[in-house]
Amino acid sequence: MVEYRVGIRRLSDRPVVGPGGELTHEVVYSIASRHGVPSVDWDGGVVQGNTLVRCLQLQEMGDITVPEPSDWGDHKPDQWQDVIVNLALDHSKSESA
Repeated sequence: MVEYRVGIRRLSDRPVVGPGGELTHEVVYSIASRHGVPSVDWDGGVVQGNTLVRCLQLQEMGDITVPEPSDWGDHKPDQWQDVIVNLALDHSKSESA
């Protein structure tokens, strides 16, 4: 089973104004493969609302490990980092509940 270690590398302390006028926070995630040759990938963007709360929970927990979805088989989707990050955020939310 392929697993990934996911963590928050940077979460801005102060909000910035997004394109629609909403307040957002910048976030950078690290995604490390724990299968075969270790590799680290980065993903990031802006978050707000519930996603910001989940990011804060993940940051508080530290790095967590999540399994690769079984339906991927030998082919990862183009946006695979988003899927892995969302799995980690979901996991951090359920751990905090």
